Amino acid sequence: MRTGSRRRIGGGARAIAVSAAAFLRLARFEMGRFAGERSTWMVLSLLGAAMAWGAANGQRHVNSQQAAVARIHTREMEAIARQKTDVRRYSQPSTIALPYWQDPTDVAGYMRYGLTAFAVKPPSPLGALAIGQSNLVPFYLRARLDFISQPEAAFDFENPRALAVGSFDLAFVLVYLLPLALVVLSASRLSAERDSGALRLIAAQPSGARQVVCASFGAVGVVSVPAVLAGTWLALAFAGVPMFQARLLVPMTLVALAISAYALFWIGLAALIAPRTGATASIALLVTAWIVSAFLISAIGALGLDVLHPAPSRLQYLDALRRESDWTDKQRNALITSYLADRPAYTAGVNRIADLPYATKQIAVQTELERRLHDETSRFDRARADAGDTARWIHLLSPSLVLDVVLQTAAGADTSRQEAFLLRAREYTEQLRGFFWPRALKEAAQPTVRPCVGCPAKMAFLAHDDIPKFVEDDPVSGVAGRLAPIVAYLWVVAVATIFLAWRPREFQWRSF
Repeated sequence: MRTGSRRRIGGGARAIAVSAAAFLRLARFEMGRFAGERSTWMVLSLLGAAMAWGAANGQRHVNSQQAAVARIHTREMEAIARQKTDVRRYSQPSTIALPYWQDPTDVAGYMRYGLTAFAVKPPSPLGALAIGQSNLVPFYLRARLDFISQPEAAFDFENPRALAVGSFDLAFVLVYLLPLALVVLSASRLSAERDSGALRLIAAQPSGARQVVCASFGAVGVVSVPAVLAGTWLALAFAGVPMFQARLLVPMTLVALAISAYALFWIGLAALIAPRTGATASIALLVTAWIVSAFLISAIGALGLDVLHPAPSRLQYLDALRRESDWTDKQRNALITSYLADRPAYTAGVNRIADLPYATKQIAVQTELERRLHDETSRFDRARADAGDTARWIHLLSPSLVLDVVLQTAAGADTSRQEAFLLRAREYTEQLRGFFWPRALKEAAQPTVRPCVGCPAKMAFLAHDDIPKFVEDDPVSGVAGRLAPIVAYLWVVAVATIFLAWRPREFQWRSF
């Protein structure tokens, strides 16, 4: 029995070795054949050229945003410098009649008319990966202490026709064109060989059907995936992305893993379909799958979001804003009287209501207006949040949408970062209010004496250097933590598709 067992084990080991050797020969044959075809490198070259063009467009967009951010910071510094010069000039006797809204030392006038402060969302160093909706949504907002209308709806940076067409960026190439390239390279494998009779020679080898499929489509993956990754890296590097920064290593690694999983998904899908159908049917089915993944799920999801989470009417909101604004404007003096009376530190200002500047009265008006419109504005926030939560689940239905989310997140152009920016911009407005409003109310209670007889300046505000600055976020910080679960999900989808193509089911080699 022992001798027989050893013989069986030895025979099994020899069979495995023979099968492995046969598979390696078949894999080398398929690799050489695929790599030697002109069409392979023609398709990959065209894809690489599209990547370079897309990355250049994305980096051009990043450069324009960086230039805009630099101009904003320059404008802020120049405004402060100019206001300090005016402070020195107006603090000397002069015949100039200076209204409060032009006086940089009048706190009420300055906070409404002279304040030059912006909330800014700087572009990411990896912004060339995906423009996303960063050309549709604001990346800077000027701080206005009495601004209540929805700021995210008040910006349009480019020609509407160009925005409707969309931007040709690297994400477009990877999400939409990469699957087509892989379909061209793999859709007719084995199916075309069956039609041409070459499958007779392959079937004569001591290899099973699964080994034939693995060798044939594995050759596509071994050649195509590294080529796509190399093309992506070179496209970004030539576009000007700082690829050698240490802090970009982890995000770029996760992006590479996501691209690899996406490519393997489409190769696995081709391996699942092509050997079981003819060449024409294989191409038709794969193109249909591409249309469903890239467009149909997105379109149906958008319709579903409109049904499940309809956006509140902006016309109704504007009508409510107009109606409440008219009411609070008529009640201006009564509102500021009540506002000051409720604050013991400023009650002395009640006796000077008629002399208070418009901007000081607007503090009470703005507070009451926002209170009365709270329910209206909250509806927009809830609808946007609910739609965003549902959209995240819809994205999981399509590998194309998942990769798009990965690229936009890595590029800092995702909706999560935009929502966080809008929230921080609102918080910055509240921070500025906390800085200016107490000073304006104190001035209402205890007016400042002018520095000299005939001096135009009031000298109620000199803390220009102490005005809070908006703290910009780091577009790279925390990106890896948000990318990791999405990339893992994409790999699960890719591996599941490959398993279905490789599953223990022998192909029926029909007459060939």
